[in-house]
Amino acid sequence: MNTFSYIVNYQQEYENIALDQLKERYYEPNLLAKVLGAVAEPLRNVGAFDQVDLFPKANISLRGQSLEVQLTPRNGGIGRVALYAGDKEIENDVNPGRQRTLTVDLRKYAAFFPAGKPMPLGVVTWNEDDWLYSRKVSLEYTAPKPLQGLTNSTRLFALCIGTSNYADEGFDLAFADLDAEKVALAVREAGKSLLLDDPSRVSVRILSTAKSQQDWPSKPNIRRAMEEIAAIAKPEDVFILYLSGHGTTNDRDGHDYFYYLTYELNSGNINDTDIRRQYAISTKEFAEASKVEWD
Repeated sequence: MNTFSYIVNYQQEYENIALDQLKERYYEPNLLAKVLGAVAEPLRNVGAFDQVDLFPKANISLRGQSLEVQLTPRNGGIGRVALYAGDKEIENDVNPGRQRTLTVDLRKYAAFFPAGKPMPLGVVTWNEDDWLYSRKVSLEYTAPKPLQGLTNSTRLFALCIGTSNYADEGFDLAFADLDAEKVALAVREAGKSLLLDDPSRVSVRILSTAKSQQDWPSKPNIRRAMEEIAAIAKPEDVFILYLSGHGTTNDRDGHDYFYYLTYELNSGNINDTDIRRQYAISTKEFAEASKVEWD
C-alpha cells in the first residue's frame, strides 16, 4: 500500500499523501464488486470526510550548526515536528510551542551524525490533531570534525583585535574593527560546535576602535588581555589571536620582527625606539605576554 498515494488539491497546490494514512477514510474493500452488484454489501458513506486537514508546509535550511524551520500552516493547523537523521527519528517533537518559525540546535544530536560525513537531515510535520503527517523534507548535513587533541577539559580562548581609527585620519582603515567582530563571532560559534559537551568553555574577547574606550586596542589593554588569558590557560587549551589593522616589520638586533600598530600611531614609521616601545607590539612581545613559543 505504501507505493500508492492520494493526491490532495489545496489552494491549487497538490500534496501527495501515503495511501495508508487515508485508508480508514476512503478505502473501500471489494469496491468494484459492490458497484457491480456481485457483493451484496452497501457502500460506506464517505461524504462526511469532504476535507483533509493538511499538515503545515515546511521549508528548512542550515545556519551553522542550527536547523532553521519555517512552517506555513494550512487547513489542519500546526502539530508536532519530528526530526530525522537519515531514516531514524531522533526527536519526536522539536516544536512543542507550535511556532511557525523555529531553530533546532543540532549540537544536541551530535551522537546521530558521524563527524565529517554528509548525512540526510530532515523533518516530518503533523497536523494539529496529530493524525496526518507530511513526507519527509530533507537536506544534507555534515557534522563538524572535532579538533585533534581536544580533551574533556579543553577550553578555547580567543582575542580578536581590530583597529580602524588611528591618530591621523589619513591612516584610518575602513573595516578592520568590523572584521575583528565578525571573526570573533565565527570563532565563538565554531568553538561551541567543537566543544559540544560544554559551550561555556569558549571565551572570546574583542578589543577594537568600534567599542567603548576601555576596550580600545591600546598596547596596555592588549598586553593586559593577553596576560589575563595566560594566567588561566592550561597546556591542553587552545588560544587564537586575530589581528586586524596596520602592521609593519622592523629590524632590531639582527631580527626582522613583525609589529602590530596601535591606534595612537600616525604612520607606519616606528624607527623611533620610544615610539615603537609605546605604540607598537612585536611578535616577541605577544609571545612573552601569552607565555607561548612562536615559530
